[in-house]
Amino acid sequence: MKILIAAGGTGGHLYPGLAVARALSGHDILFVVRRGDLGRDILKKEGFAVEEISGQGLPRSLSPKLFTFPFVFIQGWLDTWSLLKRYRPDRVLGMGGYLSVPVVMTAHALGIRTMLHEQNVFPGLANRLLSRWADSVAISFPASQPYFKGKNVWVSGLPIRREIGRIDKTAARASLGLTKDLTTFLVFGGSLGAAKLNSTVVDAWPLLIQKNIPFQVLHVTGAKDFDRVRKLYEGLQICAQVLPYCHQMAEAYAAADAVICRAGASTIAELQAAKRPALLIPYPYASNNHQLYNAQVLEKRGQAKVISDQALTPMAIADFLFSKAAESTTISQPPEAGDAAASRIAKSICF
Repeated sequence: MKILIAAGGTGGHLYPGLAVARALSGHDILFVVRRGDLGRDILKKEGFAVEEISGQGLPRSLSPKLFTFPFVFIQGWLDTWSLLKRYRPDRVLGMGGYLSVPVVMTAHALGIRTMLHEQNVFPGLANRLLSRWADSVAISFPASQPYFKGKNVWVSGLPIRREIGRIDKTAARASLGLTKDLTTFLVFGGSLGAAKLNSTVVDAWPLLIQKNIPFQVLHVTGAKDFDRVRKLYEGLQICAQVLPYCHQMAEAYAAADAVICRAGASTIAELQAAKRPALLIPYPYASNNHQLYNAQVLEKRGQAKVISDQALTPMAIADFLFSKAAESTTISQPPEAGDAAASRIAKSICF
């Protein structure tokens, strides 16, 4: 079958789409991303065909983008119409976000079967709108079901990279250049980084040093904040790997004894698969505060502690990590794999 996947804008849309594409082995897959999206290079590296269309999210406040939005929106529809008429897919999968709107609606108008996937507990505006026309809506969390009343909604789980949850801790640490028998903390703020989280975490390390806890850090800063954060580490007497971006997230999760991060939907699913305890700091400006809803899923299961961005302090971080460092420093066996969601979506979209 010829299957078109609309994904991009953020890693939270892109990587679940990529996981589904891998599960659709043997089919003709074409990705659609926003023109200029960095996801294009990632997809090409993975060996998938990619097309670009114009796209821009709906501005939620007064800004210059409010005036350019109508023109970009119309161009995106024209690009989509041309692409679908040329490629003629059998199925269209929208991974959410503004990019899915013209693709899914145009596919519906052309009589092409469509499916949506919603990553977050609280669905995004695009998927809530598109669910009126989609043939099927796959959700990551059962708690999302009430937002799609009367629709063909089913719980698929959230597709993740299949290697997450399959790697031994010792092997992961060796791959990342980390010491195999030191308590390891993983820090990241999402694909774009998080300046406040980065700074506060660095300020927490001296508090752990004062408690005579031996540890090492894998800190993924985001490209924009890399130089600044790297300089902050120069004066600290700790073992740390500081990276602008990590292409080995499966190894990073496996290497970690505890994680400090934001609460994007993909992150929540990956933490579940890797079975790693986490301190979650939901991004405070996420639409409808959806990262808080995501984080509460893990908190209710006892796998995470949630703290607001406003309440984030070095002491709060140190207290959490101190408790995790005291629990265990042994090398664990590989956790259970968590890539079943991608297979379920792949089977459903081909039905």
